[in-house]
Amino acid sequence: MPGAPEARRAFLLRGPVFVCPMAHENQVLQSVNLEGEAICVDIFRRPDGSYGFDEFRRDPEDGRGWYSIGYHGDQRYPSEDAARAAARQAVAWFADLTA
Repeated sequence: MPGAPEARRAFLLRGPVFVCPMAHENQVLQSVNLEGEAICVDIFRRPDGSYGFDEFRRDPEDGRGWYSIGYHGDQRYPSEDAARAAARQAVAWFADLTA
C-alpha cells in the first residue's frame, strides 16, 4: 500500500492509481467524454507509431486530475481504427456514443 497518508487514502477509496509511463508524450487523436465530463476515453498515438486507448476518470473535488480506470493503456494496436474498435469492445458507453 502506498506510504503517504494522501496516497493511502486514495488507495483505500479508489484502489491503486495507474499512471501510464510517458503518457505525456502520447498524441491524443480523439477524446470522448461521458455525460458529466468526469469519465472519458482517449484514443492516442505513441512516439513509436503504435496506437492505444484508455478510459480515464477525474473527480472535480480532487485536484489530481485524470487517472486511468480502464487499465488499457499498455495495449498496442497497428492503427487508430484498430485502437478505436478495441475501445468499443472494452468500454460499453464509448461504443454507444461512437456507434
